[in-house]
Amino acid sequence: MKILRIAWWKRTHRVGGLIEYVEDIMAELVKRGHQEIYFFPGSYDLKLKPYLKEYKENGIKYYELVNSPNIAPERMERPLDECHQKTIERLFEDVLSKEMPDIVHIHEFEGLTAGIIDVVKNYKIPLIFSIHNYRPLCPQVNLFDYVHSQICDDYDAGRRCVECEIHSLHKTTGLTKWVRRVDNFKKNPCIYYSMRVLYRGGNAIFRFFRTYPDITDEDTEEQAKRYVKRRRCFIEKLNKKVDTILAISNITKDVYVKYGINKEKIKVVYRGLKKIDTIEPKPYRNTDYPIVFGFMGGCASHKGLDTLIAAFSQLDQNKAKLVVYGWGNPEYIGKIKAKQLNIEFKGTYEHEAINHVFEEIDVGVVPSIWYEAFGLVGIEFLQARIPIIVSDLCGVAETIEDGKTGFIIKPNDTNALLEKLELFITNPELINSLQKNIKRFKSVEEHASELELIYSELIRGVEYE
Repeated sequence: MKILRIAWWKRTHRVGGLIEYVEDIMAELVKRGHQEIYFFPGSYDLKLKPYLKEYKENGIKYYELVNSPNIAPERMERPLDECHQKTIERLFEDVLSKEMPDIVHIHEFEGLTAGIIDVVKNYKIPLIFSIHNYRPLCPQVNLFDYVHSQICDDYDAGRRCVECEIHSLHKTTGLTKWVRRVDNFKKNPCIYYSMRVLYRGGNAIFRFFRTYPDITDEDTEEQAKRYVKRRRCFIEKLNKKVDTILAISNITKDVYVKYGINKEKIKVVYRGLKKIDTIEPKPYRNTDYPIVFGFMGGCASHKGLDTLIAAFSQLDQNKAKLVVYGWGNPEYIGKIKAKQLNIEFKGTYEHEAINHVFEEIDVGVVPSIWYEAFGLVGIEFLQARIPIIVSDLCGVAETIEDGKTGFIIKPNDTNALLEKLELFITNPELINSLQKNIKRFKSVEEHASELELIYSELIRGVEYE
């Protein structure tokens, strides 16, 4: 079958489980004899105007939308452009009419517009949308209010979106297209690195001296109405024009249903990832101290690191150690180090080193305080046969047996988290006991077979159940 897949950019230019998944599944389906066509935005060049770049790699046909009018990630300020953008829709239709795929599968709308849904349905082609995040509901993607560090359960008729827009760190995304154009000078290192240094310096100055604009109540109300229209637009199109919606966890399904998506259209299908298959199960540990807890979310506030540190600080620091991997805020790290806790900030790492990283970790902690669509790091821990403590807001919590392969806690509950941490400190043998119950996760090959069935039944006009 011929599949037209839609997402944002390529693994060479972005990181994260979503793009890894998209590229893994395309490679697997090509291996099985299917035709994969990938339509995506991302890069910018000196031609300035939007256009399509067509090429083929590893059996996959690529249509790259260069110089997209809608800038990703998390572009705010012009919410209605994400409902309809005629240039993007026209270029996308050029691809669709030329290729005439058997099915279209949308994974992301970053850098695009909801209007591509209308284009697909005008050609009466079966259409699938996969829920990997909350972008159709929230321009910030995560349904998390970074201004007040809490879940955004009520966007106050768009007013909280305006507040996020004003305070967003992504206010500089207007410069993003110029930063990406710098990549065109990689063949001239002198120009390339000079421009990168200038941008980074300018960006640092902007953030240091930035002020938040004062806007009138009238302007706020008008912009809030645009965010309301944006959300309604996506909900209406998903309900009326998408044939099947695949959610990567029950929590993502529940969130979308809560905001008005027809639950009968949503099927929960856990995804496989090639890189997970490379993770080796750890041998059973000895009972020596300290017990090493691992956190892989960097200093991102919505990942729950503050809650974890508050709980960890109450443990016997001779018997416990916490290692934190991921992006680090120097100021934040300095404040934590001043407390002289047995915490080590390790920074980022390449996936090729993951088995070495996991050698030290006895228990993984995933204490997210937002609706985490899945929580890939939790699966990575489990694949390494590392038991986890996980917030019930994480999709990965659905894959463990509470008390048998890990423990599930409420988010932002320092006492509950402390209780579970202490349980491992006082009963180190519990780690081996839980390890014995952990099973390997779904492979990318198994997941590809699931997709083949879903695609085939939709193409035949049979409702997938």
